[in-house]
This record gives sequence, structure tokens and C-alpha cells, in this order.
Amino acid sequence: MKRVIELLNRLLDKKIIDKYAIGGSVAVIFFTEPFETKDLDIFIPVVLSKGLVDMSSIFDELKRDIAIKDQFFVVDGIFLEFVPVYDSLTSEALDTRILKEDVYVVKPEYSFAIALKTGRPKDYIKIEMLLSYVQNLDWELLEVLLKKYNLWEKWKKYEERREV
Repeated sequence: MKRVIELLNRLLDKKIIDKYAIGGSVAVIFFTEPFETKDLDIFIPVVLSKGLVDMSSIFDELKRDIAIKDQFFVVDGIFLEFVPVYDSLTSEALDTRILKEDVYVVKPEYSFAIALKTGRPKDYIKIEMLLSYVQNLDWELLEVLLKKYNLWEKWKKYEERREV
């Protein structure tokens, strides 16, 4: 992970990106415990060129010394995927990131909301892990997020299934 942090700092120092946040499963791991995941998602701001998402500056900087496999950069066996924020929830998650262990990470409440919104079976596992491990989950913030992003009813239905 040390080399990943160095890479992210290099991108910041060279102003190729102005901010980032680790999201997805790895963000959840920062607050829970390790579990298997195929990649490390790095949320970044959207850069548009001619109406399309443009990641060429990241690609140009990293292709010289970082292996590439499919859509991933591979650093010490870790598959990195740069994910331009794709909606207002992920944009807000990036804007409110926190520094944890020398790297910026999506807050657990945002990871929870994003997982609920995505709604795959593996996302519900992330929710369960956050509920089990994060003692200081900010329930007020989470409620605001669930209502703001129209996830409240989805959460209530999920809660009902959990209680059965």
C-alpha cells in the first residue's frame, strides 16, 4: 500500500489530480477488517474533454512505470481503478473524504450510502460489516444522506429483511 500512497501523492504533487479518495471495498476495510476484493477504487473528480471523461493525463503519467492490465494499473499486485465520480453522492463522498493512515478515504457513512444505492449482494455485505464494526457511525449524517439521495425507503426495506 505504501507504493500506492506514493503514486497518489505523485499525482497530487504534479497537479494531475487535485484530490482523490479511496472508495469501494477498500474504504470499508479501513473501518472494519480485511476481506477479499479484486481492486482498489480511487474516486477522482471528473475531467471532461469534448464531452467525454478524460483520464489521459493520469494514463500518460503512470504508463511509464506502472503495469497496466485491462482497466487497472497494477502496483505491487494491487489493481487500481481510477473512478471519476459518477453522481452527486460520489461527488459529495469525494469532497468530504478524511485522512486515514496517510491516505484519503471515503467516510464510512458515504460508503454505506453508496453500497445501498448500488445494491449488489456484495454491497449488502459491506453494509453489514460497517454496521458490525463502526462503533461511532454518524447516524445523523447517514440519515441525511439516505433522505437526500432517495435511499431512505430502500434502507427501510433492507432493515425489514434483516430483522426476519
